[in-house]
Amino acid sequence: MRIKPAHIALILSILALAVSLFTAVQVSQNDDAALIDALMAQNQQLQEQIDALANQTPEVPGLSGETGTVTDAALTAAVWPDNQGADVTMTLNTDDAPAGDVLLRVMLGNTVITEVPCTRDGDSFTATAALDAANGYIYSLIMGNEARTLASPDKPVYPELVYLADSLNAYCNLVVGDWNVRDNVLTLETGYATVHTARLTAATDAFTDVRLVLKHGDEILAEQAISPTETDEPGSFACSITNAAFPLPALTEGEQVDLWLEARLSDGRVLSTCAATWYAMHSGFSMAAG
Repeated sequence: MRIKPAHIALILSILALAVSLFTAVQVSQNDDAALIDALMAQNQQLQEQIDALANQTPEVPGLSGETGTVTDAALTAAVWPDNQGADVTMTLNTDDAPAGDVLLRVMLGNTVITEVPCTRDGDSFTATAALDAANGYIYSLIMGNEARTLASPDKPVYPELVYLADSLNAYCNLVVGDWNVRDNVLTLETGYATVHTARLTAATDAFTDVRLVLKHGDEILAEQAISPTETDEPGSFACSITNAAFPLPALTEGEQVDLWLEARLSDGRVLSTCAATWYAMHSGFSMAAG
């Protein structure tokens, strides 16, 4: 068992206190021989412990000590071709290469998903963990018996890696506001469309076409192209919709039409969501969101 330098200081403090008590007892007019003998025995035990410490190598201080001090650490990701996970790589540099193991530990909650030993190249270390799409990852650097959290839900320095599943996911959404049906025409008076491309992807995500699509079952009744523009959030595009009109066929009571938002990506994938359904009623139409 290695004893830390801090423990040596504690022992020396105890020794100093013992010596002081010993001296005080020596000068006391009422010498207590038994107490003197006990202090002398304690002094001998402390000296033996200090002699033993002198023959041991001090434990490496780890992340912030005189050796093995980390100067920088970074996380990067290479997304799998199927976008269902990523290889996350930790790269770090030290002022002086530490003794002992250096590991990348990845956790979900209190569960350790993997611990990957680092490959050393001089004072640089790398380790790569293969991670399935999930949210809430905790990434830690382990050096000896000390740990440093690099990223977590409480420390989202790399939010795209902490929330890996969300970062690999592309999706779209359409909010239906005011609407009306007059003369067999459905008009979306107000609405808001968003398209979110994946923050992490094996290839650059871009959409080539975004449309509002009105369907009767699988039959496409009408389409309208819209043009979302990029927002302040990376990979997020949005636009408002005003007075988008769709002619309706003759519908019997209980039949329905659905309004979809579809976004075609550059790799051929199509993102889609059903925003609202209108039901033909005896007195008009009723709408159900989603």
